[in-house]
Amino acid sequence: MSENTISTDLAILDASDSTALSTEIANLATGRAAFYSSLKGDDFATKIATVEAMTNSVPVKENLNRTISVKNVIVQSVPMADRASGEIKDQPRIILLDADGTAFHAISGGLWRSVQNIINIVGEPSTWPAPLPLHIVSVKGGQGDFYTAKIGEAPKK
Repeated sequence: MSENTISTDLAILDASDSTALSTEIANLATGRAAFYSSLKGDDFATKIATVEAMTNSVPVKENLNRTISVKNVIVQSVPMADRASGEIKDQPRIILLDADGTAFHAISGGLWRSVQNIINIVGEPSTWPAPLPLHIVSVKGGQGDFYTAKIGEAPKK
């Protein structure tokens, strides 16, 4: 597998295609499971690091307005009940891995759109020259509050 491929349950996607990740997550609507990780390597240590990030992450909501030096991103589909209908649908769970090894997670459409935009414009995290400083904020919207990522250091209080 090359450095620019994303492995999923059902497909191998080329990360140099800016729509690959978006397309895979769009498959969530059809019930097709999706998974993306910018952690590269098929070795045991990389696999363990991925699992640890997924299982030992802390909630974004407990770390709002804090600078996260994002080095890697994991997105996995998770089943969630739709608030309006109660129907179970897969939603993207975003995990941001800090340069210090801390992982932060959230299930948020707004955060997902921010991560999509960053990857589609700035490139995949494995191509970044350094960790990207982000801070996550909660924004009031018409359908309720949502998270979004802002590039740069969090404002000092």
